[in-house]
Formats: sequence, C-alpha cells, structure tokens
Amino acid sequence: MCDSKWSRIGYSGRNRLAETNQDELLRLATSVDTVSEHQLAEAIFEGAKATNFSLSKPEVFDAIPCHGVTATIEGDKVALGNLTTMHKQEI
Repeated sequence: MCDSKWSRIGYSGRNRLAETNQDELLRLATSVDTVSEHQLAEAIFEGAKATNFSLSKPEVFDAIPCHGVTATIEGDKVALGNLTTMHKQEI
C-alpha cells in the first residue's frame, strides 16, 4: 500500500519553489496531472477547473508507483509526490 499522506510539490527551473506563487504552483501541478492516472491527479484537475489557468502539456512525464510523478513543463522539472520523490529529484 502506498503512503500518500506526505505529498509534496517540487519545482526546479527558472523560478525556485520559494519564489513561485500559489497560483503558478497549482497551474504546474494541474498541467502535470492532465496526463496522470492517479486519483489525486483527478482531484487536483477538478479543483483547478474554476480557474482560468493556461495549462501546458508535459514534454516528459514519468509515473513512479507509490512515490509520485515527474514531468518537464516549459523546460522546467516538476515533481509531485512524497518526500522520497523530492529527495530523489534533488528538490
């Protein structure tokens, strides 16, 4: 069984995570989740429908069972998942 209680988002690229506002993080997470099959991805996507975000199609996408997903969006690495995923992605 996978432990999802420690979910995180990590972002590495033009803007560091600490410098990225909440709307941009939600836009990135939603962009990644448009190609994810996870139940949380669907919830994030549904929650973001009320916004007018301009979503980007991931250039690269990798699902890591029981840990999360990584993707490249607009040339930047985005990771959604647990703390193990963030450590492995050095985020």
